[in-house]
Amino acid sequence: MNKQFTTKIIFFISVFLLIVNLYGLTQSMRAGGLSDESHNVFKDDLKLSLDQFRNQIKRLKNEDDLGYSRRMVDVISDGIAHVHWENIEGNKYHLQIPIWENYILWAMGYIHPEYKRYHIRDYQKSMERGIGICGDTSMLMSTILYKNGISSKIIAFDRGHVVNSVSFNGQSWLLDADYGVSIPVELNDLPNNSDLIKKYYGEAGFNKKEIAVVSGIYEGTYKKFNDTYHFGPKKMIFEKASYWLKWLLPIFGIILFYYIKFNKRIPKLKS
Repeated sequence: MNKQFTTKIIFFISVFLLIVNLYGLTQSMRAGGLSDESHNVFKDDLKLSLDQFRNQIKRLKNEDDLGYSRRMVDVISDGIAHVHWENIEGNKYHLQIPIWENYILWAMGYIHPEYKRYHIRDYQKSMERGIGICGDTSMLMSTILYKNGISSKIIAFDRGHVVNSVSFNGQSWLLDADYGVSIPVELNDLPNNSDLIKKYYGEAGFNKKEIAVVSGIYEGTYKKFNDTYHFGPKKMIFEKASYWLKWLLPIFGIILFYYIKFNKRIPKLKS
């Protein structure tokens, strides 16, 4: 394979990827059928359209930090459908990032199993896709609060649940945006406050079995993370880089092709 043929291949691949990117600008990550109860863990899970979701995360006039944080628990819970993550196909609801959205992340789905059902770090893309589990809602909550000047922690329980924690005026709050529940309680006191947990989750409409599962989780140990970045720094960096590279790579390929082609037309000067 000679150099000229190789550069032509690079050119055609670059043009194809550029077209794919441009096509992606016309598409939405929010797939149809998100309200399909058979694919959702919770009944009547998705209550907000994407436009409503984006509008409701805006902070209200004179809304204090606690009021905004607790409202975001409900907004995120209503705006994200908790699907059966492991039991539906990767291309359903764009769990695997589509090629037109980001061909790098799409290709990673065939290399690494975690990218087959990918947890998006970018909060705008996460809102647009409209699906997630507890880790997704916690990253979303963390980023939205951060952008509104509110410090929070992501709390990952070893028994399989992720929530957020905030503290205002000496009072700590557990914010579960997946279930849509806010509880005024210290993390260390969770194992001793099963009645409080049952009360708040019961008021949110969950049954005894669901409450028992959550209570059991809160009796276990947990890890704290400062924000979405610290919850998965390598994936965060790779994701951000991929959204730059998906444009830079095809543009570089096209420039390289014309650079080589143009230089061949310039006669070399004899010394």
